[in-house]
Amino acid sequence: MRNLDTTINKLYYGTIEDEIADFYDLGTINSSNLPIEFKEDEFGTFYIDGTKKSGDFPIRIDKQIDGKYSLLVSASSLKNK
Repeated sequence: MRNLDTTINKLYYGTIEDEIADFYDLGTINSSNLPIEFKEDEFGTFYIDGTKKSGDFPIRIDKQIDGKYSLLVSASSLKNK
């Protein structure tokens, strides 16, 4: 499975959900257990349920020197619907 490695400007869950949903073709997000806003240098595994696929996603966020954030995601248990 490919890993998502991109740069984001904001730590809000909507930004992160959109990046993950687009990259892994999850469809429209039904629900997730992402926090409302991530913290700098946060790591954890979170569940996202989309209309096409769902799964657990280990997510790591690191603050870059330029003030933006590095978003690293893998899909540990992606399931088609």
